[in-house]
Amino acid sequence: APAPAPAPAPVIASASSAGGGGGSKDDDGSAQPESGTETGDDQSSSPSPANESSNSNDAGEEEHNASDTEGAGTAATDASNEPGTGDDEFAELDRLIKEKQLSEADKQLKTLLEDAQKKVAAGSQEASELKWSSDVYWRAAQLVYLQAVSTVGGAKDNKEKERRFAEGVNLSKQAVQLCDTNAAAHKWYAILLSELTGLQGSKVQISSAMEIKKHIDRSMELDDKDPMPPFMAGMWAFSFSNLGTMSRWFAQKLFGKLPETSMAQALAYFEESEKRSTKWWVKNTLMLGKTHLALKNSARAKHFLQEAAAFELSASDVADQQLKDEAKKLLSKL
Repeated sequence: APAPAPAPAPVIASASSAGGGGGSKDDDGSAQPESGTETGDDQSSSPSPANESSNSNDAGEEEHNASDTEGAGTAATDASNEPGTGDDEFAELDRLIKEKQLSEADKQLKTLLEDAQKKVAAGSQEASELKWSSDVYWRAAQLVYLQAVSTVGGAKDNKEKERRFAEGVNLSKQAVQLCDTNAAAHKWYAILLSELTGLQGSKVQISSAMEIKKHIDRSMELDDKDPMPPFMAGMWAFSFSNLGTMSRWFAQKLFGKLPETSMAQALAYFEESEKRSTKWWVKNTLMLGKTHLALKNSARAKHFLQEAAAFELSASDVADQQLKDEAKKLLSKL
């Protein structure tokens, strides 16, 4: 992986990882299944903690952690058309990353990152140089993410994955600090924060949720074409609308009250993502179906679940195939 940039101290990150399996570690370090209840906007009748894992809503799904972005980094790479510096300097690097030629991309990024680090160390305040360095840093974070989740030479266990995600957080944070108007930097910071805290327990996830939402919103504000930030915002709203009893108690204790959001707001975000790029990812289509299901819009839920179940995928898209299977399972219950 590219050498991390000197500067920011380790960051306490944001929230993520669910909807795809494995569970997460609780704050004592023990493995915990992802359990809980899903409800609609009406959260007035919460189950007791003892019964929380045995309850489910019409969506038939486990509680989503706030905010669930599992697979977002890979999907963002596959769907990306990231802006370069105007002279296509990053075109070849972006091609290598998109095609998952990670070793070759790593070689190019090491040289670029060394140049960026020199510029940062020299204290340059030239806007174009700051933007260029920021572009290098978020791409380095993107590569670290892809290396961590790669099925070939990727992280061997969650501990190694956590170390790599922490490296990506620092790289992407540096990208944001160098150029606050760089939408991709904010997006990758949010993705890496999500992935990191997805391995650090529900309390860390919830306590960091507002931080990640801030960067999702900033990325969405700066780039009105990228479908990933509104998808992530939708997962954030969906997750907080589905917090189980213990998670809700902790969030209320931490924030004083739960963040103001709703299933209707989650739906609006997923619709915005789809508006920006139609059928760009099976997970966004699936979430449109699940959100309509939670809102008791059965006909619309069926429409989007059928679309998700019919997505054409390559044989290598194992994670997305699982999303298709989830759509089929939900359809069988309608």
